[in-house]
Amino acid sequence: MYDIINDTDLIGKDVELDLVVGLEFEELPHPARVFIARSAARYFAERMFGEPQTMLRQDEANAFANWQKHEAEQMDYRMTDSYGVFRAAGRPSPYDDYQS
Repeated sequence: MYDIINDTDLIGKDVELDLVVGLEFEELPHPARVFIARSAARYFAERMFGEPQTMLRQDEANAFANWQKHEAEQMDYRMTDSYGVFRAAGRPSPYDDYQS
């Protein structure tokens, strides 16, 4: 990390940051490589032929779903990592304000 204002790499305090790592194509997991290849094939075919390629779009969607499935199996995700589930779980019941 580098402080461009003070022109130094000494920050002087703890800083939390997210690290983004760029991988070579060969280092990506197999489902990611398949999705990239299918996406590139569809993009190329649609540019060359000028019409939507429904079979290639379906292949691309299946490859994307397989990639997401692979990632979900490999990562330690929880249900509450999804904002929609977190929001619904943390929402008060409409009956909480009811007083009899």
